[in-house]
Amino acid sequence: MEPSAYIHYVLDRIGEADTLEKLEALLPWNVPLKPVSKNLAQYG
Repeated sequence: MEPSAYIHYVLDRIGEADTLEKLEALLPWNVPLKPVSKNLAQYG
């Protein structure tokens, strides 16, 4: 996932996270963002 998208997601929701479960939902492996596909140049 793109780091800036994750940070934006967390900052938008951290104020409402008043329980441990809500905080755990903001951990990277629990956030429903699409993974970043890295297109690397192929040299040959």
